[in-house]
Amino acid sequence: MNDNLDQAWYWCGNVLIKLQRLAEAIACYDQAISINSDRYESWYYKARLLVRLQRYEEAIVCYERASLIAPKNYAPWHNIAALLGKLQHYEEAVAAYDRALAIKATDSEIWHNRGAMLGKLQQYAQAVDSYDRAISLNPNKYETWYNRGNMLWKLFRYADAVVSYDRAIGIQPEKYEVWYNRGAVLGRMQRYQEAIESYDKAIAIKSNDFELWHNRGVAFDKLSQHSSAIASYEQAIMIKPDCYEAWFGKGESLVKLQQKEAAIAAYEKAIAIKPESYDAWRHLGIVLSALKRYEEAMAAYDRAIAIKPENAEAWRDRGAVVSELKQDTDKIESGEKETEVNPNSVVQNS
Repeated sequence: MNDNLDQAWYWCGNVLIKLQRLAEAIACYDQAISINSDRYESWYYKARLLVRLQRYEEAIVCYERASLIAPKNYAPWHNIAALLGKLQHYEEAVAAYDRALAIKATDSEIWHNRGAMLGKLQQYAQAVDSYDRAISLNPNKYETWYNRGNMLWKLFRYADAVVSYDRAIGIQPEKYEVWYNRGAVLGRMQRYQEAIESYDKAIAIKSNDFELWHNRGVAFDKLSQHSSAIASYEQAIMIKPDCYEAWFGKGESLVKLQQKEAAIAAYEKAIAIKPESYDAWRHLGIVLSALKRYEEAMAAYDRAIAIKPENAEAWRDRGAVVSELKQDTDKIESGEKETEVNPNSVVQNS
């Protein structure tokens, strides 16, 4: 009689879930459990329902009870691990995945998810090993190849990362993020033309990412294609007008093209966004100095030095400007002295 009654409450809970009456469904599972606490399904489906309600700690308790009832079933441990990951208990999550793998070592999803948790723990080499096990069981999962590439990037194994990204692209070539990351890694390898081609693939999929346009601009700069770099930086700025990196990069490219006045305007935009940028103030000073606007250059160097007084570069640059200003002062003083000695002399201003 009790068996039938607890089963009736269990099925009542299932029906109520379909009707989206979730609180009542939990009450039904609780009734089933109060009658028969050894029914695996009541604990397991109550846990699943609690997950839907984002009551993760309670769900873990239910899954643990389910695992005690059915110790050869890997699913509760797999789900416990996923919830521990959501709660950012990454070490415990890895341990739970290991419990699941002890029961079913041939499940590629468990290996994949374990790799993700190891990545969160910055255990990148172990994460790669976990992804490799997942790939040996299922070589056709895009996410595993993509995430493996990300871990290899973290390990500075750039060539291997590109191979992994290429395998991911072979499975799902329409994924924006894999083209983006592939471009970034190729940039680290100084394969800038290939990086640009990868960024272009990403842009064809998603053209409104300012960071992508900025990184593309950097790659063009590395190839000394400064006009193309500026065009990329301007696209980034169009998407995100307060993108400091794009304004600064544009300034750098304009300097390379000898467009110094335009470069000053770009650096000033960068400074308006990030007024504590040592680099922007110093590079502004360099351009102003090149234009012989020494007092303005001095002011820019002073701002840079106030931000990073320990950096020798700005002090050196400032010293060069002081020398130029002193020379100008000496010339004026010499001219004035010459006029005193010879009133018919004409002072030639430089």
